[in-house]
Amino acid sequence: MTIHEGRSYHRAISESAHPGECTKTGGDLPRYRLFIGGEWLDASDGGVRETLNPYTAEPWAVIAEATPEDVDRAIAAAQVAGRRGEAWWKDGAARAKTLGQIADALEAHAAQIGHVETVDNGKTLAETVTQARFAARTYRYFAALADKIEGRLIPLGSGDTLDYVVREPYGVWGGLTETDRQDILSGHRPPLERHSPVAV
Repeated sequence: MTIHEGRSYHRAISESAHPGECTKTGGDLPRYRLFIGGEWLDASDGGVRETLNPYTAEPWAVIAEATPEDVDRAIAAAQVAGRRGEAWWKDGAARAKTLGQIADALEAHAAQIGHVETVDNGKTLAETVTQARFAARTYRYFAALADKIEGRLIPLGSGDTLDYVVREPYGVWGGLTETDRQDILSGHRPPLERHSPVAV
């Protein structure tokens, strides 16, 4: 999943009955697609796989199986997002607002996200709902930092020399998360707060 701009991710969470679910399969299983460049997409080769409910050992959903080409697409989309939103990336207050909106969406849909995580990985519903809410809390933490990233002057003990630090974006960040804690760990990626697009 690529955060094309935080706003697209926030909109996707808010508008989708099941985040990532766009269609039903012939067996009436929800089908989850890849979120790249602000859109839900199939894998480049059309590949999918069933994911099992660990309690019943039965398939509960079909997910797109990303290919190396899809990873390249996600990184390219993140690079484009960084260029298109150049003013947004430089505006800490705007980044803070968007990260806050993502947190609001995660919190509003915590029960739904928790249900999906529980069916997928077998954790208790109480734990997964709490994790979704904690992910929202993490986004709020980084939102609060987004407009406080500044350079600094470094004293050198010389009156005629100026030494200073200017913080600049790293570029696109790639994040890998454990499959049993995706919601909470995706929130532990600070790059959006630090001016940088993210591919998760």
